[in-house]
Amino acid sequence: MPYKVTMLSAVDELTEEARMVGAINNIFLRRAEDGKTRYIGTNTDTSGIREAFLRNYSQLLAQSSERPALVIGGGGACRAAVYALSKWMGVSKIYMVNRVEMSTGLNAKLMFVSTIAEAAVLEAPALIVGTVPDITPKEKGEVLASDIVDVFLAKEEKGFVLEMCYHPNPRAYFFNRCEKMGWNVLFGTESMICLWTELPMHQFNLDEAKQALTNAIEMHVVH
Repeated sequence: MPYKVTMLSAVDELTEEARMVGAINNIFLRRAEDGKTRYIGTNTDTSGIREAFLRNYSQLLAQSSERPALVIGGGGACRAAVYALSKWMGVSKIYMVNRVEMSTGLNAKLMFVSTIAEAAVLEAPALIVGTVPDITPKEKGEVLASDIVDVFLAKEEKGFVLEMCYHPNPRAYFFNRCEKMGWNVLFGTESMICLWTELPMHQFNLDEAKQALTNAIEMHVVH
């Protein structure tokens, strides 16, 4: 971050997820038949978003199926969120809120919400993914986007939120805002867990991994 899109040109090949999303967050190496090293770009945000929701809320699909979702932001993590929500979470459509209208290039039913009045009459989203850095809105477009999101958060029917921007502070302003308004909120670090082990899941201590990751980030923030 923030090079998830620009780094596409630095690799030799893309995985299917990276190609569909149009952004990468990791590069791994593969040996070609001629012995040369090939750099493969992939996007683990996609499966990370899926696993963060499903491993923490086992009955979530029953609530998200045929319901709208909301993605906030316009960068590489936003594209990954759109891909994950449309491919695996069964949502009916995806509301997009950002300071400027943007296109993901993905085959998903998207609706850019540009006014408070528009947000007020829309059905409440079952799932929300926040991808905006933890910075106080200042520009006109940023303030408007924040106000539109507040309209969605204030709706009577609540759902589940994944706050992807955990750096430099896992408990970002948006995380606290959602929690205060009655939403079930997950730290963005949840999307990182389970992606970096080859152990079978029944041998993987998920709680221990969560605590270790939380401790490491808290130390980084402090120091």
